[in-house]
Amino acid sequence: NDQQVPTIPVAEVRRRIKENQLVGTMILDVREPSELKGELGAIQGVINISVGQVVDRLPELEKHKEKEIITVCRSGGRAHTAAAILLKAGFKNVFTMSGGMAAFREAEKPK
Repeated sequence: NDQQVPTIPVAEVRRRIKENQLVGTMILDVREPSELKGELGAIQGVINISVGQVVDRLPELEKHKEKEIITVCRSGGRAHTAAAILLKAGFKNVFTMSGGMAAFREAEKPK
C-alpha cells in the first residue's frame, strides 16, 4: 500500500491561515490528543482523530468528503498513513502537510 499521497508545504498552509483561505478545507490532526496540548501545540480549528482511529471514524468524516482535507502530525509520517486511508476510502482531495507540526513551528521562528 504505497499510495502516492500529495503533500502541501507548510508555507502554503501558513499563507492560507494568515489570509483566512481555509474555507472548504479541513485540517485533520492525527496525533494523540495529549500531543495537541504539548510543546508543538495545534493549529487552531483542527479536527483531532488519532491515526489509529481514522478507520473506525470514517463515517463521521464522510460529510467532509467534498472538502480538501489536510492531514497533520508531528513530522509527517502518521499524516501520510492517515491520508492514504482516506484516499483508499474514496476521499479525493487529501494532502499531507510536509514536515508536520515540527516544521510548522520552525517556520514561525524569526529568521
